[in-house]
Amino acid sequence: MGPVGDHSHVSSQIKGTPGYLDPAYCSSFHLSPFNDVYSFGVILLQLVAARPAVDTTRTNSRYHIIEWARPSLELRSVEDIIDVNLLTEPCNMETMLKMGQLGLRCVVKVPKERPTMKQVWKELEETLYSTDNHINKQPSRSSRQSWGSSRRSVDRDTSQSFVSIDGVGLQRFHVEMDSMSFQSTSLRCFENNSNSIDMDKNK
Repeated sequence: MGPVGDHSHVSSQIKGTPGYLDPAYCSSFHLSPFNDVYSFGVILLQLVAARPAVDTTRTNSRYHIIEWARPSLELRSVEDIIDVNLLTEPCNMETMLKMGQLGLRCVVKVPKERPTMKQVWKELEETLYSTDNHINKQPSRSSRQSWGSSRRSVDRDTSQSFVSIDGVGLQRFHVEMDSMSFQSTSLRCFENNSNSIDMDKNK
């Protein structure tokens, strides 16, 4: 059930998974679409770093993935937090950096300063296709030495588009949350053992 009339939120009892709950929702009991944006931002950070949302083994203030990843992403040093399994093969660091930075924008403290889910979808899609266009160009000597050549595979025989860029695959998927539903691109990080972090891709 979503907001009614001119209301931008609904009031409800706090429900959800620790680590993904928007602090603004926990303090106000007001549920809005921006709460979903916060949760999705946490997921984006997890896709980059392959870490739990909350690491109870950390005793300092950086036990949450947001505070742990923020310093590196603000310095554009995504290589400091990226999933090491993605580094076993050439990995497009600019793509991973953009994903991480978008994740941080989704979890800013003021809900109305966050992008909408539609804006998140569009930015992810633009990142995919800009990276796709970039890797089709001849890489420089330095980039070949640093990260190697990139790969791209497109399956044109299915109704769902699939593009694999380095260690990251993006595929059409369907997101349905309490307050909204939309079609977008999913992000799936593949590991060496063929396990993956995936989202529902059923239409």
